[in-house]
Amino acid sequence: MFLKHYIRRTRRNLAAMWLLGAALVIPLDGQQSLASDVADFDPVCNVRGSSAKLAFLIGNSDYGIDSGRDALANPAKDIASLCSSFADLDYSVIGVSDVKSSASQSILSLLQREAANVDTVVIYYAGHGFEYSGANFLVPVDAPTYSSKALLQTDFMPLDQLLQAVGSVSEFTLVFLDACRTRDHVVTIPDEGGPDGAITALGFQQFEFDNQAVIFASQKGAVAYDSLSPSGPDTSPFAAAISQALLVPGLPLNEYFGNVTEYVRQNTKSFSSGQQKPFYYSGFGNVKHYLHEPKSLDTGNAVEAQLITEDQISSLFPASKVALEDGSALLTKALSKYDSVRWLATAATGNAFAQYVVGGMYHYGIGVEVDFEQAEKWLRMSAAQDYATGLTALAYFLQKSDADDAQGLLHAEINQLYEKASAMNYPKAQSHLGFALWNGTLGITDKDRAKSLFTAASENGHAYATFADAYYGDNRAFAMARLRSFAAAGREDGNNWICELFYLENRVEDAVDDCRIAAEAGFAGARAIYAEAYRYAWGVEANSKEARFWGRLALSQFDLAPNKRLRLESFISAR
Repeated sequence: MFLKHYIRRTRRNLAAMWLLGAALVIPLDGQQSLASDVADFDPVCNVRGSSAKLAFLIGNSDYGIDSGRDALANPAKDIASLCSSFADLDYSVIGVSDVKSSASQSILSLLQREAANVDTVVIYYAGHGFEYSGANFLVPVDAPTYSSKALLQTDFMPLDQLLQAVGSVSEFTLVFLDACRTRDHVVTIPDEGGPDGAITALGFQQFEFDNQAVIFASQKGAVAYDSLSPSGPDTSPFAAAISQALLVPGLPLNEYFGNVTEYVRQNTKSFSSGQQKPFYYSGFGNVKHYLHEPKSLDTGNAVEAQLITEDQISSLFPASKVALEDGSALLTKALSKYDSVRWLATAATGNAFAQYVVGGMYHYGIGVEVDFEQAEKWLRMSAAQDYATGLTALAYFLQKSDADDAQGLLHAEINQLYEKASAMNYPKAQSHLGFALWNGTLGITDKDRAKSLFTAASENGHAYATFADAYYGDNRAFAMARLRSFAAAGREDGNNWICELFYLENRVEDAVDDCRIAAEAGFAGARAIYAEAYRYAWGVEANSKEARFWGRLALSQFDLAPNKRLRLESFISAR
């Protein structure tokens, strides 16, 4: 059987021309074509942008019965949708569908040539894929179901060749892989096994690339859904998330990854086959990169902007969630739903939550360019209404400013703001004030009061405060049980703080599963701890590759604590 497939494939490859499946080309509406020779590929889109950014999109749908693989309904639709999304941001875009094996090298050559003229490249692939002997392969629509070790590079499209093709890019390369990561075989290699191992799901055991990142649509061993629910967009959950997050300017890539992950998880949580959870590998280091650059806000347009209603705000941001959710995540969600001009217009009418959003936008540079003067102005407006979220956000903003020449006055104001919000039983304020009182960072030390604040915030569902209540408080068992209840309810922040607690108690081996869950969910501290677990055999077998893998992931995140960063850098660099 294998010999027949080998002879048939050899004849086909000798006679092959550049072939790709037919697809509808997006009308350019006056836009200039990017590459003249992509017509040979029947491109889904071919757009020349004016920025130094390239989006290269591949969608393989038409595997058909003869391929022995499941056909996929949406990759071509995903390409069309993403072409519009990237073109709107002035990217140059090439999108091709139903790539055949014989076209793979030509596509790589085209990518290499176009990448030489830009500083940023985004690659999106939707289709089948697999890993073998540490290398990842993308599956053309006519790839054989039988192959051999010697022919893998010809029959399939090696992911490392895609990454090598854009190696000259000066800023960064980002690869999106919208493919299942289950262990279902998409190809049989009669001589697989032995020292090279067996065919497995897409994924990296170890990554060493710099200025590049790969984000998978799902975790290893899990499916990637081809479409959303009937009420959702007519694309895959992953493609829809990519487009949605692109709407928000000024999102650093780590925040962007988090936004994509949250969108996919929320929109697949009711699926019978299980929730889909994206996973990324980053070699960026502690450097900010953007897919959509920060921009100035045109305040003149706010006069004509449609206002966001109270009902729309309360349905999207119920008070119970606002009181617990991280500020940057809230802002990203707000700007994914409504643009910055509409939030500004709504804030101008006196809406306290909208004022908080606008102040946060200027503080973090999400949606607009950073402007601390504007940030303080809008946060003060929100706080002046005795709105607990605004009071807490203003206190945190001032705490981060902490000017030396007015430190005493500033500390007094920050304490007053936190106290007022805490009296409203607002958990984030209780947690911040408790931490400040425990460490004396605002000029006052009161450990008993700090413990009572941690307990109050914990009772209101705040995971960090529950950790603090367990570590600093007087009833560890009760607080620990609450963290366990958070984890049991699917809240990975519960797993994360269990991991952190046991780390401080030098008992990581008793919480290594929590560390794994939190690390897979993207918590920087848990990833650092999980790396150390593999280094020192804390509850797992020592494995230097796994230690390096999780350590590099942690080091790529901005929110990694300085002490953990130093510990990781010492053994990552000592390889």
